[in-house]
Amino acid sequence: MSMSGGKSDSAGGWLESLPLLRKRPLLAFAATLAICAVALALRLVIDSLLPPGFPFLTFLPAVFAAGLLFGGRNGVLAGAICALLARHFFLPRLENYALAPGAHSATAIFLFVTAAMMLLVYWMHRSTARLVRERERNAQLAQTRALLFRELQHRVSNNLQVAGALLTLQRSAVSEPAARHALDEAAMRLTVIGGISRQLYDLEGRPRPLHQLLDPLCGDVVRASGRDDIGLVVHASEGLAIPPQSALPLGLIVAEAVANAIEHGFADQGGAIEVAAACREDGALVVEIADNGAGLKPGFSMAEHGGLGLKIARMLAKQLEGSFELVDAAGTTARLIIPAGCDTMRDMAEE
Repeated sequence: MSMSGGKSDSAGGWLESLPLLRKRPLLAFAATLAICAVALALRLVIDSLLPPGFPFLTFLPAVFAAGLLFGGRNGVLAGAICALLARHFFLPRLENYALAPGAHSATAIFLFVTAAMMLLVYWMHRSTARLVRERERNAQLAQTRALLFRELQHRVSNNLQVAGALLTLQRSAVSEPAARHALDEAAMRLTVIGGISRQLYDLEGRPRPLHQLLDPLCGDVVRASGRDDIGLVVHASEGLAIPPQSALPLGLIVAEAVANAIEHGFADQGGAIEVAAACREDGALVVEIADNGAGLKPGFSMAEHGGLGLKIARMLAKQLEGSFELVDAAGTTARLIIPAGCDTMRDMAEE
């Protein structure tokens, strides 16, 4: 399949290069004369093998080749030269060396066919040139669109991060611990949203692979915490591309889970966080954020004891038509399950 596509592209590129030698008219003229000479030589070679009545047999292809390769003017020139050669060498003559009856009409037909061929060649060259110009224009427009798209992504991301930085500055003017904590969380969420919006698409406007979203996102959350005693490992199944409409809620859920693990699981000591995204046999996407920290308190219930971050995670999970839960297992594991999520992401990756 790729081989045929390469041949098609090669043929298209060759046609787009016609007519040849446009900037070297003398060389094109010499090549046209050479084509006429080859046509004459070939006609002389096969003359004894042909019955009477085929004076222009090799000259028509020569005229077409000259026009196609070197333009309509050289094709017309080749037609005139070939008509003279055919009249001189191959048209029947009477005893007084005058042309036999019908020779003039045969020459006229040849010249008419030559004119028709050159008209078609001219239209083909003109159409090809128009297509080349349109393709170059479309390529420039696509490049400009990609540039504006990237600039828009960066501006949106930067504006959100600036807003997060302003909230962080505002925190210094607040003395209430609860208010300071709320400002910290709001600044972190704005920073995360800004980072995700920068990563929604690649340079060609296609959805990004899931691992390209999770890797920098989780790293940013750990770095934003200011902790250097927490290890982070991120695993994601290959061949999954996150849809843009799902990237923001999924990224926020993962960010909230990682931030929650740092705040509550490693309040007094360091540890490790492992983020894994994999597919189940039923096509569901399962994202787990596991830490080896302090674990859940006895009798913990998200409905009763969960903070704002966990409430946001549960709300976003419902938006994805999935579920979010916390499990106490050698630390704490936050688990997001999106039914049929892998099927959708595989389809996105294949497009």
